[in-house]
Amino acid sequence: MTPIEIEVYKHYLDLMGNPSNRVESQETTADALIEKYDAFFFDAFGTLFNRKGYVYPGALEFMQKLKAAGKHVRMVTNAATNTAFKVSEDMKNMGFEVLPEHIFSSGRYVLEFQKNYGFKEVFYAGRPGGVQMLNDFGIAAVENPEIPVVAFCSTEPSEERLKHAEEILSRPGAVLLILNPDACAPELDGSRSEVSGIQSYRIWKRTCCKYEICGKPFKGSFDDAIESVRKERVAMGLPNARIIMFGDTLGTDVAGAYVAGVDSCLVMGRNMRRETFDNDCLELGFTPNYIIDGF
Repeated sequence: MTPIEIEVYKHYLDLMGNPSNRVESQETTADALIEKYDAFFFDAFGTLFNRKGYVYPGALEFMQKLKAAGKHVRMVTNAATNTAFKVSEDMKNMGFEVLPEHIFSSGRYVLEFQKNYGFKEVFYAGRPGGVQMLNDFGIAAVENPEIPVVAFCSTEPSEERLKHAEEILSRPGAVLLILNPDACAPELDGSRSEVSGIQSYRIWKRTCCKYEICGKPFKGSFDDAIESVRKERVAMGLPNARIIMFGDTLGTDVAGAYVAGVDSCLVMGRNMRRETFDNDCLELGFTPNYIIDGF
């Protein structure tokens, strides 16, 4: 990870009381884990698929194996530019079948902050799809919101919008909403790009505004996904589930899973590189329970 990426994730861990979990990671395969767990949580972007509908090799086949085995499948994702219904629709177009009620994306938690702060408008900096998501939630994306609230999501906005966001966040009572706390995202060409977690962190440091964070590694989406599985199993007369989280990011997927009481499996070669893995684990104080190279 880059120094700023590590700094961002250390900041998140500090907000959560500096949890740590250094276990000996086991090299394995995805198939080898099917019989060990009852419920499988997945990060979406960078784990199962990438931009332009690109599906990682073996991802669809693995999901089909889980369905055939009767496993519970949930998406726990920081994809905050779309509602669960839109995420479900997009995934269906790629061949995945995941019900909207089984998708726990960070964007949905903006409603909790809307209730707390009473805003109806925000200045939005992020992917265009996020505007429609906010509208679906009854929140308007405007240039100068009545209450100074800025929502950051996904890829880095233009310099002009960053400057305007900073001006709004310098006003009294300003609030920064981080809808997607991911620091970096993997690209199809193997590179990685800085996204809203880093950009919002930089602007927060400059303005010292109040801020709220939606999504992983914080517990809300994990807790809701766990409760969803629990209710399903109670209805089926089954005991508590053994749950594992598959993701590509140490600072959100692995750390978030541990805080939520869930085992983790890190998919290597996307957001995480073999050559930096040991040092990254040492820096953050976390290792995954399992490591795989793909599905």
